[in-house]
Amino acid sequence: MERSFSLSVQGLVAGLRQLDVLAHRVANLDTPGALPREAVLEENPGLRFTLLPPESDPRGVYLGTGIRLAATPLGDDRGISVETGSATDLFAEDGGWFALRALDGGEVVYARSLSLTRVPGPDGDRLMVGRYALLADGGGPLVLPSGAAFRVDAEGRVFVREGTGERFLARLSAGRLANPEALRPMGDGLYFAPAGIAEFSLPTIVRQGVRRVPGDAEVLARTLPAARYLSLTARALSAADTFAGMAAELIRR
Repeated sequence: MERSFSLSVQGLVAGLRQLDVLAHRVANLDTPGALPREAVLEENPGLRFTLLPPESDPRGVYLGTGIRLAATPLGDDRGISVETGSATDLFAEDGGWFALRALDGGEVVYARSLSLTRVPGPDGDRLMVGRYALLADGGGPLVLPSGAAFRVDAEGRVFVREGTGERFLARLSAGRLANPEALRPMGDGLYFAPAGIAEFSLPTIVRQGVRRVPGDAEVLARTLPAARYLSLTARALSAADTFAGMAAELIRR
């Protein structure tokens, strides 16, 4: 009976975790960047065993002892690209990332989609997200001439307008990471690498005037079976409680 309670409670907690992840996605549909896709559950492997002697089945009888949370993978593959027309909105396609760093130094952080603020400085303008500046290839912050219009092409090259023409300024520090699953969220669509600086392994396509919005309807559809699972688990827990009460009543008699 105690085991029935334990299994029911584990299932209930897992169901709640699934709904938590889905609710988080729904609440952040307009937030740029990657979000947890779903709660991946698995059987508790350390408590799975075989009962002996196996009279009825030579393979024995396998008894599981509940489930646990295995992972909450990140993903934004179900998002949509929104054309904004703003020069300071950037998006890296094909799983690409931009690199940023605080002006006072510190760790490099990463973002898939950026809505940047142009911040004037004594030597030019920087493109910022909070206290983090967009980096150019080479590791330094991208510095634009004060007030100058700029363009970013698909290869991440930045050009500034001068008179009737334009000149090449720098290339953005952007590309695809070998292991993006290792990144951890830190808010505002930014992510950090726990092991330090993550190296770009492949180039990416940069789109200017575009934001990535993870606003898919599939997450809403997945809420229905998750809610159904939670309801069934709650009923199983209620049934276990009822049987426990019946057993206690029989013992008293």
